[in-house]
This record gives sequence, structure tokens and C-alpha cells, in this order.
Amino acid sequence: MTVRLRRLAGTVFGALLLLNTACYTYAPVATGVSVSTGTSVRVQLTAEGTQELAGSLGPGTVAAIGLLTERRNDGSVVVGVDAVELLGGARQAWSGVNVVTLLPRQIASIHAKALNKSKTRAAVIGSTLGILAVFALALATGGVSGSPIDGGTQPPP
Repeated sequence: MTVRLRRLAGTVFGALLLLNTACYTYAPVATGVSVSTGTSVRVQLTAEGTQELAGSLGPGTVAAIGLLTERRNDGSVVVGVDAVELLGGARQAWSGVNVVTLLPRQIASIHAKALNKSKTRAAVIGSTLGILAVFALALATGGVSGSPIDGGTQPPP
């Protein structure tokens, strides 16, 4: 395989990895709809929640992202936090206390991770076209060569 073909294959592979991560989004959970435990959620905090949770989630945290581990009757939720979102939109991996209880007054909204069908469709089409382009390029450049018939050398036994 030529260096050019390897670079192209690496670029296509990298693009496919990027597209694959873009297939999910956080969709708002409708009022009264129950989110099952184990679901990946993004909990948007109220101004009061940002202030009250500064000690456990860090100052300026506007959202907690992680797995919903419990939803209590009083409206509070327990989240296994993986990341936090700060004022200004920066997302930061979370290394503090993993399980955080959020009270109803601290929660502005809850978003559940859901499949984004249009991005998934685009990723599948893009992936297919990329793979076809790599195969077409490999065929156009002659693919693998080096047989004794065209002047190449025989591989060692």
C-alpha cells in the first residue's frame, strides 16, 4: 500500500470516528415523563443550583452530565457525574465526587441522551461514500502489486 493510500485511509477512518461520535444529542425530557435509571442525562442547573452546588461541582457549573442512578419521589435526582458544563459552554471531565443528589429547586431541566436520526443518517451515508472512495482509489492505482509476472520479486518462503 502506498503512503498516499495509507494517508487517505487514515483520514477517512478519522473522519468516520468523528462522525460516529456526533450521532447522539441531549433531548429535553417532557414534563411528567419518567427517565429510567442508567440513562445518560444532562441536568441543567438553576441559578440557585449553580450557587448551592459550587462546593461539590465547582464554581460556575451550569450543568451536570452523567448517568441517572436514582429518581426520588420528592423530585430530586441522583446523578453519577462524568462531566460538568461551565458558564460559557466549556465542558470539563469530572474527577470529583461522582454521585451527586440534585434537588428540584436546583434543576432547571433534564435532557436525556437520544439518537439523532439525521446525524446518524448522514454518518452512514458519509461512511459508505468514504469506504467506496478508498476502494475506488485502491482499484484505480492498481491495488496490491508485485507479482513475478509484472517484474516484482517473489516473497520469501
